[in-house]
Amino acid sequence: MFVVYLDSREKLFKERLQVENDACIRQAVSNKLKRIESFSAHQREVLQARKHTGEEILQMKCPRCRKEFYDFVGCFAIRCSCGMLQCPCNFCGLCLLDWGDSDATHAHVATYSQKPPGAGIFFGKIEEFNTANNKQRRHQVSEYLQQAIRSWFTH
Repeated sequence: MFVVYLDSREKLFKERLQVENDACIRQAVSNKLKRIESFSAHQREVLQARKHTGEEILQMKCPRCRKEFYDFVGCFAIRCSCGMLQCPCNFCGLCLLDWGDSDATHAHVATYSQKPPGAGIFFGKIEEFNTANNKQRRHQVSEYLQQAIRSWFTH
């Protein structure tokens, strides 16, 4: 009987914690929205640029389904492993271009001229993969920010 009582108390305690957590989350979201509403149009554009940079450029993603990609296993010819979506995309782990549903990615990787020094025909080390992608991301961030800055000054 005492075990049933303790189980009931624990369940009630967890429910109360969930309600408190929900209230805290709602309050935090409300506070953030109020803060964003107080921003000038320029501040909102900067916030959007920061969000875009972090979520769309710096995060490695499949070029087709946009699912995050984390599992480099050595081959620069990558097949999307998004799980539930079952995206058939094959893409280059160096330039991140979609090479379709076939195995054309291997032919592209074999002849890709901007492979990191020391990389093999298809395979490379995680450091080479990261170096190539960091270079690609720096270029994309630079291009994006140049476009954003131009648009901010033409308003």
